[in-house]
Amino acid sequence: MNMHKFSSLLAIALCFIGLASSVSATSITNWIHIGDPGNLEDTILAKDGTSGYGAVDYSFRISEHEITNAQYTEFLNAVAVTDTNSLYWGVMNSHLWGGITRSGSSGNYSYAVKPNMGNRPVNYVSWFDAARYTNWLHNGQPTTGVQDSTTTEDGAYTFIGLETVSPRRPDALYFLPNEHEWHKAAFYEPGAVTHDGDEWYQFTTRSDFHPTPALVDTNGIVTNPGINVINYDDGAIWNGTGTIVNVTNVGDTGSQSYYGVKDMGGNVFEWVEADPTKPDPFEAGLYVVRGGSFANTAGHVRSNERNNGPILDEFGNVIPEAGHIHNVASRFNGFRIATLTIPEPSSVILVSLAAFLFPLSAGRFK
Repeated sequence: MNMHKFSSLLAIALCFIGLASSVSATSITNWIHIGDPGNLEDTILAKDGTSGYGAVDYSFRISEHEITNAQYTEFLNAVAVTDTNSLYWGVMNSHLWGGITRSGSSGNYSYAVKPNMGNRPVNYVSWFDAARYTNWLHNGQPTTGVQDSTTTEDGAYTFIGLETVSPRRPDALYFLPNEHEWHKAAFYEPGAVTHDGDEWYQFTTRSDFHPTPALVDTNGIVTNPGINVINYDDGAIWNGTGTIVNVTNVGDTGSQSYYGVKDMGGNVFEWVEADPTKPDPFEAGLYVVRGGSFANTAGHVRSNERNNGPILDEFGNVIPEAGHIHNVASRFNGFRIATLTIPEPSSVILVSLAAFLFPLSAGRFK
């Protein structure tokens, strides 16, 4: 093979690599590998009386950050020109905590990120909204504008109507982390010796000591980043109000779990797949959230917090005798996503390219 032909083949291959990278999961979020399969469970007793979270016998990946307003806006513009299943909530625009606006009329809706809100976690999303987002990823991020089995209604989870949904499919490509996956990514460190004498921390900062609340400037930028700082306990007051606490940019606090996952404590609660073997997380619509929010104290961000207790709805009213209702959106709730550990498309192409070019080129270049 002469150099000209080899260069041409290499250029074509690099084009394919670029194309694969442009549609791969890395264009959506940064992934953190969670290894150490077969770890022991955390024996800490949760406030609801359950225990035994965090044992995972396989490797997986979880998003480094919570899903942002910018990422969710991309999703809305791709599937919600009509918004059949109400993936957009009006309070995203009308309330200071929301980060997304909508314009146009049904059939021609378009969405935009509010100023200074693009890199902050999306909130005002229900469990169903989060599950439909993962379906969209599973289906390759189609941009047809509609919500059907090719976009949001099938994939990791199969929806029948608005609110009837199946468990995660075994072949799901992207999904909400279950409680064990989430708990491990947040609190586990192999070989660590914690106050409990095991490998499980009480906080997501690789510590058993209370985190330091994040402080912010008038633009909501964290001014005291550090390894033990998270956005909680009403520290992040900004947005020109002088009194209203709010979300911070993802990863802005400077702390992370052992694996490198950011913001698992504070900022927003995160919807998870609850463990169905634990007491009634799904009873009466109680879907579990983990991690605490910008407005919660240390008790809500600790590893023994499995929240499905009373919360405020999107209008600030207490929902009596209810938990984080799966079809209610709150300013405190967001989500992150997970996937199984698989090679990126570009890596697969590189291996294939090497296998193809090596026999053609070996011994032929002089």
